[in-house]
Parts: sequence; structure tokens; C-alpha cells
Amino acid sequence: MGHPPSKSACCRASNVSCGLSWIPTLSRIVLAFGNYMNSSKRGAAYSFRLQSLDALLEMKSTDRKQALLHYLVKVIAEKYPQLTGFHSDLHFLDKAGSGRGCRC
Repeated sequence: MGHPPSKSACCRASNVSCGLSWIPTLSRIVLAFGNYMNSSKRGAAYSFRLQSLDALLEMKSTDRKQALLHYLVKVIAEKYPQLTGFHSDLHFLDKAGSGRGCRC
């Protein structure tokens, strides 16, 4: 088990994430996919837990050849090209993601 991130690492990650304009857009896209897939079972959701993002790789197409994550990436690349480089910002969030209870 790793060490919890330092307070300064958490604060830096928090400050960086607040300035990332792609986070709300990407969150809305993921939420829209989830609401569409669950539309026959439940009403619309207005948020999701970050843990549920793991399921994007586990859910497969009916022919089991493509994960939902890969389809989501394809849709983002086609419909939201301004988001395709978002992963380059993630290295700032790496340390804060390894711990709990960060407070600045």
C-alpha cells in the first residue's frame, strides 16, 4: 500500500483540476451514456461515482469485441475533438488520486 499524498500534492491537484475545462464536459458525456443505457431500468441520474468509471472497461458490446470505454473514446474523438488531449493533464492528478482525505 502506498503512502498518502502530501498536503501540497493534494492542493496542487485540486487547483489544477479546478482549471480543467474538459472535466465537466467529459462528465456530462459519461453521464449521458449511462443514462441512455439505464433508461429502461431507472430514471435519469444527475451524478455518478468516480468508481463507476472502472465499469467502462468491463462493459462490452454484444459481440464482445469492444469495451464501452473504447466506444466512448471513439465518440469523443469524432464529436468532441477538443477533448482528445485531455489525458495529458492527468499526470497532475496522479499523486492526489492515491490517497484519501486531502484538505488544503
